Amino acid sequence: MNLSLSRARASTAFQVLKEALPEVLEKGSPADAFLARKFRQEKRFGSKDRRYIRDIVFSYFRWRGAVLAAFPEEVEPCLSGVTAALLAEDFPQELLSGWLELGEIPPQKAEKAEKGTAPLERISIFSGKDIAPESVLPEWTRSFLDIRFAEWFQKRSCIWLRSTESDLPELLKKHNIEVVPHETIPNAFRCLSPNVNLYNLEEYRSGLFEVQDLSSQCIGLMASPVSGESWWDSCAGAGGKTLQLLSMMQNKGKLLSSDVSSVRLEELKKRIARTGAKIQVRTFDLTKPLPGDMHRKFDGVLVDAPCSSSGRWRRNPETRWQSSPERVKEFAELQEKILNNAAEAVKPGGILVYATCSIFTEENENQVEKFLNFHFDFALDEKGCILPNDNKSGMLRVSPWDADCDASFAARLRRKELPEDASPPQR
Repeated sequence: MNLSLSRARASTAFQVLKEALPEVLEKGSPADAFLARKFRQEKRFGSKDRRYIRDIVFSYFRWRGAVLAAFPEEVEPCLSGVTAALLAEDFPQELLSGWLELGEIPPQKAEKAEKGTAPLERISIFSGKDIAPESVLPEWTRSFLDIRFAEWFQKRSCIWLRSTESDLPELLKKHNIEVVPHETIPNAFRCLSPNVNLYNLEEYRSGLFEVQDLSSQCIGLMASPVSGESWWDSCAGAGGKTLQLLSMMQNKGKLLSSDVSSVRLEELKKRIARTGAKIQVRTFDLTKPLPGDMHRKFDGVLVDAPCSSSGRWRRNPETRWQSSPERVKEFAELQEKILNNAAEAVKPGGILVYATCSIFTEENENQVEKFLNFHFDFALDEKGCILPNDNKSGMLRVSPWDADCDASFAARLRRKELPEDASPPQR
């Protein structure tokens, strides 16, 4: 690519990034949603341009904290800051040259930085400032989050598949796609081939596998439904765990899948149609009390509650900069309401699984402790599945360093079979 073309592409991408910042940081729009709108409105962007711009935008948000620490005196975004982020991402020289030209940055400065062995080291060399590892995390989280999140959230997301086909590696090998099974978690396969379109494969269209992160699969395993039982996936979203529960039930039993969003449920309906399964789907607002005919109706209820989605910060790097303590508190209040209402649907002796993709204690362990303080007829079930770092407490945290995956939390509770006139214990 000649230098003038590289410079022109950099200039265009920089303009899109400047437009993205207020949409994402002030209005809270997801970066991919903003880019989708932008590309629909401006047909001049070809497929290569769209991919390039997307890489620039997401690279910037991934390293934004370090960039702001490196260039605190500059107006955001600055060309030096974007270039620093691209150095951290180890962008090829032919793409980087346009940014150097646009920002009037001496090539020797970038060449020196490229000798750094680690991403933050390259930013430090390029900016001349010491950059702390925790700079990539929101400032308000740095005093209490495990420092390992700072490293793992900067890595590109891994793809995990779920399938009951033990010969899936052989089936996908013919497409030059390499997958390997997890050592201990059943039906989980890690995809080692980057930049592959799995959704166009006949094996996917015929339902031989699902794309589902390992942390999400662990939530389904905490539920462990049994064939013939009745289950309710109460915050189903696009339905990844709904299909997992159905598979674990061997397509035998009753399964209700619901969500407050009818749009998300449309995606679930498409996925159900692809598998040929029969699942009842309905829109349901769990912030409101359950109708009487839903009380104590199910053997199991899964509450994958709306949350800060902080466990997916590596997958959606811009969302870490949209977060705040106040936002986490709002989610915690919503989760408490949803969990209390959903619990009414669990039969005596039945299972309630509470889950989030959050890394914050306020949305996880604290939420479960609060629930148990006011629901004497529930207790943590220590007979949950044995999973990575499972301490058999009935609660499980999955972190990126456990298996190169997103972060999630799940708690498995069982409703006690008590006499109808049982009184709550004195507290």
